[in-house]
Amino acid sequence: MVLYVLLLVLSQVLDAERGTPLAVALAVLPILPLLWIVVALLGHLRRIDEMQRQLLVKSLAAGFGGAMLVAVTVGMLRIGGLDVPMPEWIVFSGGMSAWGIAAMVLTLRVDR
Repeated sequence: MVLYVLLLVLSQVLDAERGTPLAVALAVLPILPLLWIVVALLGHLRRIDEMQRQLLVKSLAAGFGGAMLVAVTVGMLRIGGLDVPMPEWIVFSGGMSAWGIAAMVLTLRVDR
């Protein structure tokens, strides 16, 4: 995550003309460290016990469903003529929020 933040800051500090190959490369550069999160998540999934795996997969499914619901909602609002600024970040935030809330709720249910 530290490398991601550093590359994100670097991509914003270096000034490149929009649409140039350099600007595109700088824009996608912070994504590279995020690939490690996928690898780490899969490794974590292999190491945890069956109950924790079930909770994680259910919360990931809820996050995916939440992201899809937000994506369809944003799409319908745009079809209706509403200008939704940065819709991709709204979808991302909705999915991550749904994942986090589902993980918390499912964990609290098990702890009872």
